[in-house]
Amino acid sequence: MESRQQDDIFQFEGSVTEPIVSNESDPDSEPDSDPELPEKDSVEKFGSPLDIAKADVREVGPRVYVLTGHDKEEICLDVFGCQGEEGPHQKEVAELLNKKAAKKKADLMVVLGDNFYSDGVPSPDDPRFKSQIYDVYADKKLEHICDVPMAVILGNHDANRYLIRSYKSAGNYALGLFPFIGSALADKYLPSKPVGEETEINQAAHTYLPREGDPQIDETYVEFFQRDQLPIKSLRKFNMPFFYYSFIIGNVQLFFLNTNNYAKHYYDSLNGTNNDPLLNQALWLKAHYDAARAAGRTVLFAQHHPLITCDKRAFAGDAYLYFDPPSYRTPPADWVALAGIFNLEVSKYSYSALLSCIYEKQGISPDLILCAHGHYLGYINNNLKTDQRYKIRQVISGAGGGKLMPQKDFSRGDILGLHEEKFGYVRITCNVNRPQFVHMDFYTTDDHHFEFTNEGIRPLDAPIPVEEKDPSLSTSVLKPGLF
Repeated sequence: MESRQQDDIFQFEGSVTEPIVSNESDPDSEPDSDPELPEKDSVEKFGSPLDIAKADVREVGPRVYVLTGHDKEEICLDVFGCQGEEGPHQKEVAELLNKKAAKKKADLMVVLGDNFYSDGVPSPDDPRFKSQIYDVYADKKLEHICDVPMAVILGNHDANRYLIRSYKSAGNYALGLFPFIGSALADKYLPSKPVGEETEINQAAHTYLPREGDPQIDETYVEFFQRDQLPIKSLRKFNMPFFYYSFIIGNVQLFFLNTNNYAKHYYDSLNGTNNDPLLNQALWLKAHYDAARAAGRTVLFAQHHPLITCDKRAFAGDAYLYFDPPSYRTPPADWVALAGIFNLEVSKYSYSALLSCIYEKQGISPDLILCAHGHYLGYINNNLKTDQRYKIRQVISGAGGGKLMPQKDFSRGDILGLHEEKFGYVRITCNVNRPQFVHMDFYTTDDHHFEFTNEGIRPLDAPIPVEEKDPSLSTSVLKPGLF
């Protein structure tokens, strides 16, 4: 592979952590009331700027940040994911974002993962950061969004958690009598690349590389992201300080999660393999979720994987892919053990449904989940169903540019308000001081617009079906997306 010249957006002058000039802070904001978890010791770092950036990720660790300097009563989030398939549709969605921002500008873009198909990036300075992030969402021609900061999370492709390994498993399964041949063919035609954190860390580490055009601060980036309070106007274009983290704005707390390894971390907490309250995401989330509830905050989760899906994955037994080694023929031992705890069928259970089981077991129930993974715009709300024990309100905004997915499961018409197989994004708005009421606008690149609130399941301008006025009159399953 030819060596690359560093792109001019990355300004390396010796160390990646050289200070640059100051902006602002807000000393008057209220401190966070979350539990005091042990801090990680500062580490002396050596090596290349890229190695130092990776060490910065580990040093900062998972944190809860209070965003200061937000002087509006309303918070506005533009939410999208699965945009990492470089092509025209990604730019069309960016242009749509800019068009809507001309009337009302978002405070944050929430980017829901699968940022780089099909297996993440191999380096924190990969040229695709320029071509697929900055040339698209920081393009000065898109004047209304070019300076809006992005809070970014990871998808399964960003961890190389799906494509290569699933093909290896499929190869072994298809050549069942000769599994070694299937593995050999997969290794030959799909060269092995790192999986999990070894790949994921490249995106988090990119956060610590200086970039011309980002807001100026009076400290190093690793120092900046070790603050408890962050001025919202000082956030960079691309923000992923750790694999998972949290922002507080007024009475709203957003958790940015890495669901790629959540189930594994949960199982590790049960068997004692990893009980670190910082580095076990399941323990970290439970502690800070409980603190958010005790403080009376509205809780939003940003995560790649949905808890309920009506696309092809509704019928996929893909949970094994998120444990090691992800073999279909011989399911990973940790997955088999966890499935036994929940009494689940090993070969047929979906990862989305598994996450739902784990959240319910942990007593975690966010007010709204923002997710992707499915390449469409969707809304699910089972809160009006008396027979649904675990309550879910979920926005699926995975139509950021990747190949669209049709609806496959039509059995959930009573909780599915929308499945729109079109490119676009979702805008989330709520009052930061009284955030119980959440407004959701679904925009498509062909000028369709659907409005929902978190209080119902139907679009605001849709007639109420007779089945919902009187359930006894129901004669058929409602098919969503036809209002």
